[in-house]
Amino acid sequence: MPYEDVLDIADLALTGTVESVKDGKIELSAVRALKGKFEGAAATVAFSGSFRDGEGPEKGKPAALLCLRLEDGKLRLAGDPPKGGGFVVEGPKLAEKLLAAAADPAKAFAADDAAAKLSAAYRLSRAWLAAPEDKKPAPPEGLVETLVEGLIPGDLRGRGVNSAARDAVNALLKCEINNAPLRYSVNAEEITRSTKGEDVKSEWDYAVRRVKALREREKEKAEGKPPPDPAKERKLPEPFFNLELVKLFVPVPAPTPPAPPPPEKKAEPPPPAAKS
Repeated sequence: MPYEDVLDIADLALTGTVESVKDGKIELSAVRALKGKFEGAAATVAFSGSFRDGEGPEKGKPAALLCLRLEDGKLRLAGDPPKGGGFVVEGPKLAEKLLAAAADPAKAFAADDAAAKLSAAYRLSRAWLAAPEDKKPAPPEGLVETLVEGLIPGDLRGRGVNSAARDAVNALLKCEINNAPLRYSVNAEEITRSTKGEDVKSEWDYAVRRVKALREREKEKAEGKPPPDPAKERKLPEPFFNLELVKLFVPVPAPTPPAPPPPEKKAEPPPPAAKS
């Protein structure tokens, strides 16, 4: 489950040092609240389920938890392991970037921080999809490219981050990259996610090239140029993505301004009259 969805329902985002993980509880010391109000230096957060190997809180290590505050004041993870997203596997550093993107998605998307930009891309995608069809703004340039890059594991980019990118790509382009032929899965190991993510990226790049080529043909037609001979054209593979949808996310280049006219030549003065 994307961290953004969990963060939105969480009452608290806490960071601290893990003291213990046992009996369905995470004990934190040196607690700091990134979201919400929390008093005290220690916290106990309940959870259900079990963490994936190597993807759970470890004693003595820093941790970031997205929590619900129950009616009795006790805390529990806002999303249970292994897929719930209440424990931020990538740690406090990513949690801070998730909050920055939530505070101002447009600003975070325009910034250079890759993790905050990707989180903002997910939020901007949701906002764009939720807008009425007749009032949708132009999507931010590079939106899908950012999301596609987010499918590939990397620094501060584990399964929870990959899942946000997957959900946004599927929703924006009305597809299922987790199905054949791409078969991208956030449940796969990192090396497989990397390979499959690169496959999705290749398919997106191909679709963008096709859109640009179609626009060039339309431009040539408008200029009165003859169409190419179909018999001599090589048949291209069908793209995975719907080109009509891809067009929405490929900016139309600004028209080339006409060349300025050449400077006018100044008339030369007439020769002096001959003396009689």
